[in-house]
Amino acid sequence: MGGRDSAKRIPRRAMVLSVCALTAPILGELFFSETWGGPGALVWLLGLVPAFLFSYFRGLRGAVAALSIGLLALVLTQITLQSNGRPIQNWSLLVGIVVAYAAVAVAVGWMSELLHEERRKAEQLATIDELTGLPNRRLARRVLEMEVAAAERGRDVTLVMFDLDNFKAYNDSYGHLAGDQVIAAMGRALQESTRRMNLSARWGGEEFIAILSETGREGALRFVNQVRANLQVAPLEGEPVTFSAGIACYGPGLGSVDALLDAADRALYRAKIGGRNRAAVVTPPASDQTAD
Repeated sequence: MGGRDSAKRIPRRAMVLSVCALTAPILGELFFSETWGGPGALVWLLGLVPAFLFSYFRGLRGAVAALSIGLLALVLTQITLQSNGRPIQNWSLLVGIVVAYAAVAVAVGWMSELLHEERRKAEQLATIDELTGLPNRRLARRVLEMEVAAAERGRDVTLVMFDLDNFKAYNDSYGHLAGDQVIAAMGRALQESTRRMNLSARWGGEEFIAILSETGREGALRFVNQVRANLQVAPLEGEPVTFSAGIACYGPGLGSVDALLDAADRALYRAKIGGRNRAAVVTPPASDQTAD
């Protein structure tokens, strides 16, 4: 869900502040300071402002950009001064400023990159189920809300709710480790069956959902059968594992997130009481159908 690069765009205010921070030492050097000695050289410390701002928003790449701009400004300023007959009188101070500027910019960029990476990991942990690698309930709910909004504008949206059959008995017979393997296998079966434009997620415990865009009843049934086929070939300990599925298609009477979830849950219950290892469908207007 999205690429690795989650760095922020640099706001306009930060850009303006960076330009001002670089402009101040350049103007001071050109018009108010005769040499590099004294407080005039310290004004170049303002050039670190872009390094901090760019690093915060863009990580190491931002630091490199700020470093390049700052050093270019410094070099062009010195060239201008020399062309006007004002040679550099303190080379050691100039070199020291350049080295310090580069070191600080790179260090800030490196630290910012670490912070961005930790943020990416935290965001992933907040939305991804660790056992299956699927999106978790929080992210699935968010996507379902967006899909329902799209369905209001005419897109076909179908919700499928899955529940592993007799999972508690399987856990009791083969242990929790084997149960976790079943959960993970179901996650893989869903990943292998789900198109890129759709989303499958772990809803909680042994329950999963799939949000199918541009898909109606028949497409949802084909999807369920594909998931079932993928699960059947998974190398699992003990007896074969099956699941029941409840399918709810968006439409009159099922035009909200909660209504779709409730309808899919009711269809799932019908599949369970109908013998398990099957799918039941609710399509508007509320007419229930069961399919093996």
